[in-house]
Amino acid sequence: MCQTAESDTRLVRDALSAMGLPNAGTVWIGPHEQLHGAGFALLAASRLGVHRRNLSDYHALVRTRIVQAILEHDELGKVTDTSVFDNAIAGFYFNAAIQRIVWASERLIKTFVGIPCPCGRDPEKNAASRNFGMLLGDAKIRLGHLISDDKKTFPALSALLNQFPAREHKRESPYDPKNALAMLRYDVNNRKHAVYGAYARDRKSAGSCDVQPLYWSDAPQDCQMHLACSSFVVVCRAYDELRDWQPDVQT
Repeated sequence: MCQTAESDTRLVRDALSAMGLPNAGTVWIGPHEQLHGAGFALLAASRLGVHRRNLSDYHALVRTRIVQAILEHDELGKVTDTSVFDNAIAGFYFNAAIQRIVWASERLIKTFVGIPCPCGRDPEKNAASRNFGMLLGDAKIRLGHLISDDKKTFPALSALLNQFPAREHKRESPYDPKNALAMLRYDVNNRKHAVYGAYARDRKSAGSCDVQPLYWSDAPQDCQMHLACSSFVVVCRAYDELRDWQPDVQT
């Protein structure tokens, strides 16, 4: 089902409005900055028409003309060919948004396992690791401890952790909206860093609305945007839940 700019914009605006301010000097400042940056980028992408963005013959119609449009915009504050400019910059903001959503989710997980528990429990054993799988495993261990020993529930954090399946999302992993954050993470950390053209499927940015997607790269642009906005909401809620858990913790 095609998604609308209005419904996705409302999701983002509501999440931004509800997001709490971190206390000065606390570990929650980084995720907050990444999230309000992601929110700005999602709203900008929507305003520039990302939902209806035309990716057909993108190289000839957009890529060959965008540099001149950028220079014109810098010099005059406006562009003659708005279709080229809006198309490219909508994609720029979309990519900026999903990067920050992924970074915020990863940072929250690393922070969650890396700070002492109020009960006196030390940081988890892999807290210093850069391996996401280890950090995710530790997050599930700490969450289990909080639920069983401290009798606390973390529904928003649980929702975030459940976005990542037991097996890490890979190139061949099927499209699954329940794993939206895992798909975004793969797109940001792998496809965006690969040599262009190394894999035929990953040269695609989005698919057609008429075809059921098999992979993230086959999903229509409006579906990708909706998943990004929904993931933004999930991460914002987890941020607020963790900030409320230990609002004053510092490094």
